[in-house]
Amino acid sequence: DKGGAILIVYPELLRNKVLEKLEDPSLYTRLPQDPTISLHQELFKLWVNGKESGFVTPEDASSTMGVSDNPRADGLGPTNRPSTSPHYKPGRSYFYPSLKIHKLNRDQLVPGAQPPVRLITALQDGVSKRSDVFLADRFLRALERDFCGDLLTDTTDALKWLEQLNATLDPAVKQSLHCFTFDFKGLYDSLSKDLVMDSLTEAMAECRPNWSPDFCNWITSLVELSLRSSIGVFEESWYRQLGGVPTGGSLCVQLANISVYAKMRRAVYSQPTLMQNVVSVKRYIDDGAGGFSGTRDDFESWINQVNANLHPFGLIIDEYSIAPPDQYVPFLDIQFCFSKDGVLQTDLYVKPTDSRAYLNFRSAHPRHIFSGIVFSQSLRLRRIINDDTRLKQRLEELCSCFKNAGYPLTMIKNITNKVLR
Repeated sequence: DKGGAILIVYPELLRNKVLEKLEDPSLYTRLPQDPTISLHQELFKLWVNGKESGFVTPEDASSTMGVSDNPRADGLGPTNRPSTSPHYKPGRSYFYPSLKIHKLNRDQLVPGAQPPVRLITALQDGVSKRSDVFLADRFLRALERDFCGDLLTDTTDALKWLEQLNATLDPAVKQSLHCFTFDFKGLYDSLSKDLVMDSLTEAMAECRPNWSPDFCNWITSLVELSLRSSIGVFEESWYRQLGGVPTGGSLCVQLANISVYAKMRRAVYSQPTLMQNVVSVKRYIDDGAGGFSGTRDDFESWINQVNANLHPFGLIIDEYSIAPPDQYVPFLDIQFCFSKDGVLQTDLYVKPTDSRAYLNFRSAHPRHIFSGIVFSQSLRLRRIINDDTRLKQRLEELCSCFKNAGYPLTMIKNITNKVLR
C-alpha cells in the first residue's frame, strides 16, 4: 500500500481480514445468488432508454454497452439488442484486502504485525464498469471540478495552491500562520447512498442548469445502479456493500469529492463564525490541509465543532495535526510551512514506513528504464522542494537509495546534477 513497505504475511491473515469485513452486518450482506446477470440487464435497459431519449448518441450506446443500432425488420427503428460480443459482458467481481502499512510505526513492523485493512472491491470487470467509465469521462469529472470549491487533484495542484497563498497573503499573516492537515475516518464506507445521491443532485442543479430533469434523472439512475452493483464473490459466496462508495469503483473519487464538499460547505464553510480563523482550506478526497490564524486550543475547538456539525451526515475527522509557525506539516507527499520571515517552505514528505526501495539495477530491464527512474525521482524532488540547499540534501539521500539498489554512482550523479542546473 502507500506505506511504501513490503510486508510478508500468511494467506490466512488476508483471508481472515476479508471475512472480518464481509461478515460485519453493518457493511455487507450475503446474497443468495449471483446477481450479475439481472443487474446487467437492468443497466442495459437504462442505456436503451438513454439512447431513445437522446441523452447519448447511438454510437456511444453501442461502444459503451453494445446496444445495437441495426434496423428492425419492419423498418421502425433500431433493434436495440445487446451485442453478443464478450467485450460487453461483465466478469466476476471479487474482494481483496489492502494492508494499510502506513498506519503503523516502524517499530510496529515486526513478525506477526496485523495492520488495518481497507477492503477493495475489484470492479475492473464489474457490472457497471463500462457505464461508470463513460459517466466519469463524459460528465462527472467536469462536474466535480466545477462544483467542489475546495478540490485539489494532485501534488502539482497542491503546490500551485501553496504558491498562490504565498503570493497573496500578507507577510504578517504568514509569519504567524499555523499550518494544519486532517483526514476523514473511513470516508468511502462512511458515505451513505442517500447522502451521495442528494449531493450529486445538488451539484447538477447548481452547476448544470442546462441539463433537463429527465437527463439528470437518467444520470442519477445510472449512479444508483452502479452503487447497487458493488457486489463481489469470496469463497464462492456473493456479497453486496450496504452503504458507502465502493473502493475500486470507477466513480468512487468523483462521488466522494462531490459528497464531501456538499456537506462541508453546508456544515462548515458557510459558517462565518466557525471559519473566522481559517485562512484557507483545501482537500484531496479525504485528506485536507490549510492555514489557521488562532492558537492550538482554538484549532482543537474548531475540529470539535466541525465534527459536531458533520456528525448528522456520518462524517468524522479522526486524524489531524497543526504545527506552530516555521514547523512543517505533511500533506500528500509534501510537507510545508511558512517561515518566521513569512516565506513558504516546501519539502518532500516520506512516510515513516517507506523503505524507499527502487527497481534493482540487476533486474532484466533495458538500461533506459533505470536512468528514467532516477531522472523522474530527481525531477519530482525539484518540483516539490523550493529551496536549493534542501534540494541538494534530498538528492544526496536519493542517491544513497539508488546506490543501495545497485545503480552506478556515475549514472546517478550525472542525472541528479542535470536536475540541479
